[in-house]
Amino acid sequence: MPLNITGGGLNTLSNNSTITIDDNTALVSRATGTVIDAGSTILQTVFLRYDQRTTWSAPVSASTIVSDLNLSITPMFPTSRILITYMLSFEVHHDTVFRLGRNNVELVRNNTDGGRWSGWANPGYDQDTDSTPKTTIYMHIDSPATTSTITYNLMVGSSSASAYTLCMNRNVGNVGSDDRETGISYVMLQEIK
Repeated sequence: MPLNITGGGLNTLSNNSTITIDDNTALVSRATGTVIDAGSTILQTVFLRYDQRTTWSAPVSASTIVSDLNLSITPMFPTSRILITYMLSFEVHHDTVFRLGRNNVELVRNNTDGGRWSGWANPGYDQDTDSTPKTTIYMHIDSPATTSTITYNLMVGSSSASAYTLCMNRNVGNVGSDDRETGISYVMLQEIK
């Protein structure tokens, strides 16, 4: 239950008074809506549910932005961190990699080299790339150092000399029937102070 201080409430405190805020609470100005002080807390959450059954190219030596999963957030503080969570239902050949982008520019991949096999996450090995999709959660924490609106992008590319196709919320062989499952995907961004 929120604590509401009205009237001259805070003005009646003596000069040496303190207000203690636990780690899961934020003090917000009613006039401006801005956070006055906060412990480690989630300041805002934005999310997107994606139900479409689509396909995306996983090209050789490049990345395709899965633009239907783009999601934007405007941080309140330049020192905030953004927790990025993708819950993906998909099917794709195992020789692909996912990369993470910010404002359409690649942000995260393995830093040891820039080869096409280098990514943020991989889909895992699966011999059945025809009839049974999987659901996987991928997470990352970013420190964008801005209060401007930023958009996060999921990217996909081939990790071999062959191009592949990413099937979102469906399997490769069909868009839904007996033994050919479909699902949904989510993207969530949380600003943490």
